Amino acid sequence: RHGSTGAADAGPANIGQWLEGTSQERLDHQAIWDRIEAAGDAPMLMALIGRLRETADYLRARDALVQRVWHVLGAASNDPQLRQLLNAMADEAIASRTCGDGVRLEFNQMEVQVFALDALRDIPLTERGPTLYRLARRFFRLDEVDRLARLNAGTRDQAEVRLAYRLGLAERLDLPLPPTRMLYRTAAAVTADELLGVEGQVLASQDGPAFFASVVDRDYWVAWLRASYASEFAELKATIDAERAGLEDEFAELDDAYLARIKALDEQQKMREQELIKQLTYREGMKYND
Repeated sequence: RHGSTGAADAGPANIGQWLEGTSQERLDHQAIWDRIEAAGDAPMLMALIGRLRETADYLRARDALVQRVWHVLGAASNDPQLRQLLNAMADEAIASRTCGDGVRLEFNQMEVQVFALDALRDIPLTERGPTLYRLARRFFRLDEVDRLARLNAGTRDQAEVRLAYRLGLAERLDLPLPPTRMLYRTAAAVTADELLGVEGQVLASQDGPAFFASVVDRDYWVAWLRASYASEFAELKATIDAERAGLEDEFAELDDAYLARIKALDEQQKMREQELIKQLTYREGMKYND
């Protein structure tokens, strides 16, 4: 079933399929749609929105899907960088001629991008550390669910297995923004025992180095550490700056040997910063591992 429908079959998105609610809501949504079309930089995003008609959510949970579509489009209409990212994601999905479940999975990925932006906004200062750490944990679980779906798919369609895993494990693993329906659940052939095994693997990974590596690679987490532990990072920078000044005193001329030492010092700085980030992450994680 994967690959049965392509961009040529989808046609342009029709706003009429998504305009519901009060008169004011319809006006607001029309304005969102018009802003995106006027920008002219997200044709594939709009084409993918049109193809959501092929999904189980559109057939069986349309009211909820309509709200989710406008949440994504509203965010995209106000953020050119996000809009271009979502357009690239849609372009890849449409180019692969993905099926209805594949379209729903890609839209779910878009929802996750918007969810991340929403989650990072307006967090109370006193709650920022634990909130960001737990957010990173939820995204790690989602990444692991997808990784295991690809690994376990075998001859089954990967998109359908990923969707089935996300649906089946959403509540148990507190995954961000799960889809609500899928068309080809039977074709995915995911059993309860398989889901139980995947759940166990994800939770085990969460206690290992893979999760730790994932957290220290999240930009929002590192930015919070730098702000919260500014003195530690400033102390490290002062040490490096002193060593850099020492090199300038050691070398009368800024020749190749000097440049090689500076390059090595720059690498050391990156390594020391990474080590500090890891130490602080471990310290914070001990507080928030509930």
